[in-house]
Amino acid sequence: MTIYTRHWQKCPHKNDIAWRRCRCPKWIQGTPSEDHEFLRTSAQTRTWEQAEEKARKLEEAARPGARKTAPAITIAEAVAAYRADETGRCLSKSTTNQSKTLFQFHLLAWAKDVGLAKLFEPKDGVHDPVVIFHESRIIDFLVVGNGLNRAL
Repeated sequence: MTIYTRHWQKCPHKNDIAWRRCRCPKWIQGTPSEDHEFLRTSAQTRTWEQAEEKARKLEEAARPGARKTAPAITIAEAVAAYRADETGRCLSKSTTNQSKTLFQFHLLAWAKDVGLAKLFEPKDGVHDPVVIFHESRIIDFLVVGNGLNRAL
């Protein structure tokens, strides 16, 4: 990643894009890593040092090992958060009862049976618990058996 200056028209150093000490806007260009495409963006600063810091952060974020994933939460925590959101939105009792049946009774029991405790926990080569849950056919029973007209 390289930093350069986009000088104002009246800047006395307008012919030197590498001039560091003027107050003209600084920009960053280059590829943050080998597997990324060319990037050209404003550093959103007028100081060279702050532009260097931003370029360093872009490079660090682009490193394969630097990608930070959110910590996995348990399925029970996700269900509790979803149910709390439903309560906060003042949904009808029939809507909240449907989700209570689906999530608290069927999903949690199913997750316990197949050994899943956290969301997005790899299981038998399939990395998405939703796919595994759909494949278990419980969802078809709930949708067809209860006469729900929407897809889950």
